[in-house]
Formats: sequence, C-alpha cells, structure tokens
Amino acid sequence: MIDREGLRSPWLVIPLMAVGLFLCIKIFQWFSQEVSGIYASKKWPTTSGVVVVSKMRTKKEVRKYQDVIHYTPEVEYKYRIDGIPYTCERVFFGQYSDDRSFAEDMLKRYPAGKQVLVYYDPEDPENAVLEPGAGSLKGLIAGAGIVLIILFLSGQYVRGLVLRQDSAIEEESMTGQ
Repeated sequence: MIDREGLRSPWLVIPLMAVGLFLCIKIFQWFSQEVSGIYASKKWPTTSGVVVVSKMRTKKEVRKYQDVIHYTPEVEYKYRIDGIPYTCERVFFGQYSDDRSFAEDMLKRYPAGKQVLVYYDPEDPENAVLEPGAGSLKGLIAGAGIVLIILFLSGQYVRGLVLRQDSAIEEESMTGQ
C-alpha cells in the first residue's frame, strides 16, 4: 500500500525535483550545443580527411506486439590539424534517425576510403562535421520535447502539492473557527 503522506513529504519531493532539474539542465546543455554547432559549423575552417569506417549498426527492440529494428549508420573519419591526428563520428549536427533508408543513404554518401572535406571547430579540433549546418532536426526536436515534458510534469507535481497544502490549510482554518 502506498503511503500518500510520504509522497507529499519534502524529503521525497526535493530530491525528485533536483534530479528532474539536473536532467533538464543536461538536456538543455546538449540541445544548446547542437544548435550553436549548427550555426557555427558553417563558418569553421576545413581540412581533408578520409572515411575509415562505414557500416550499419542494427539493434532489435522486442516489444509486446511487434519487434522494432533500429538502423544506425556508423561513419568514422580521420583528419589532421597542424600535424595532430583526430578521429570523429559526427556527420552533421542533429544527427539522429533509426530509419533504414536514411542510414543506407548516409553510408552510400560516405563509403570507407572516401576522401572527405572536414569542417572542424578551430577552438576544439576534435569537434568536427562532414556536413555543416543541420542535416536533420529529429534529434534536436526530440531533446527539446523531453525537456518540455520533464518541466511540465515537474510543474504539475509541484502544483498538486501546493494545492493539497492550500486545501489542508483551508480545512484547518475552517475547523479551527
């Protein structure tokens, strides 16, 4: 049996809110880095590189009524900046899709051994892309959606606590008169 009074305890609410806030901050940081990278990468310097890995990664997700297979293109490329070798796997910002045709198309564009033009962050050369700007916004939209859902649910929970507390105070004042 659930102790409803325990669910309203600040000793439970405060850690839950802290975890929710922490997750929101982390997702927001990732989201803002992706968005700033979309715009900044268009102005980054370039260097030549070579694709060293180009393969499809599949993951089967067993569900109650229908299994789902996720397809992820894995493209890894190497490049040098000022004689220092770097390796990166990011093709573009907002890179997320589990669609098979999307993954196959990316692997066709970037087969192993292909010479590529690499756009790299001059302040952090490990941060690079093959396609500057945004290739797909699915990942960014999903991240923003998660942040909004967490904020909404946290707000609803806190609102419920405040309303219950106000109701209890009101009842107390009515019975105390």
